[in-house]
Amino acid sequence: PRGATESQEGTQQPVTTSPFRAVASVRTLWWIVASGATLNFHSYAVATFNTAFLMRYHGLGIERAGQVSAVTIGLVGLLGLLIGGVLGDRLRKRRPNGRLLLAACAFLVAAPCVYFALEQPPGHYFVFATFMAAMTILTFVYYSTVYSAIQDVVEPRLRGAAVAFYFFAMYVLGASFGPVIVGALSDRMALQAMQAAGAAAMTESFRATGLHSAMYVIPTVLLVTSLVLFAAARTVGADMERMQERLRDSFR
Repeated sequence: PRGATESQEGTQQPVTTSPFRAVASVRTLWWIVASGATLNFHSYAVATFNTAFLMRYHGLGIERAGQVSAVTIGLVGLLGLLIGGVLGDRLRKRRPNGRLLLAACAFLVAAPCVYFALEQPPGHYFVFATFMAAMTILTFVYYSTVYSAIQDVVEPRLRGAAVAFYFFAMYVLGASFGPVIVGALSDRMALQAMQAAGAAAMTESFRATGLHSAMYVIPTVLLVTSLVLFAAARTVGADMERMQERLRDSFR
């Protein structure tokens, strides 16, 4: 039930300073904000280029490539949400940082899944799709665990500001740059492949090579997200205690 994790009941006193300055004092929130930016960097890059990769590198038609993408980077994510919700709540009862540890471990496993997906030779799209589906399930654990962790370290009167700060980083710093950077890397590496071959014109083969090389940034970003979440797991316990202290002090 709403409010069940709070130590006090009633109405908090209004914030007398900037709400963003207040939430900026929560160390764990900075780690969570950083994880949101790296999460959306990877999410939007994959969503933008996965279908094109299946077409260029594995030779699928646009309809089949779209269907494979819809299942492997979308639909199977429902499993991740359910797994993250159930396991996250159980681990949270055992230790304060249980949710964040679960998310960090999920990303630690998701990174090699993408790497092995990209290591598949052209035409082996089924194995590629299987590894990508595993990555999606693992990364969707994030939404059920990290979103909840924000409420663990920020008191009710500041949660709107905290979520606004978090989503700003997710979309402006993460989603905005993921497709642009991966796309720029793809174009550059495709050009390098063309020049290395001594060709005078860009072909789909060179574009496939460029996109394939650029996609290797994804497992790297997933690994960074895991490290950031492990860092958040180290500070969340103390920040939860401080949140409860602020909560007690802020009631009328």
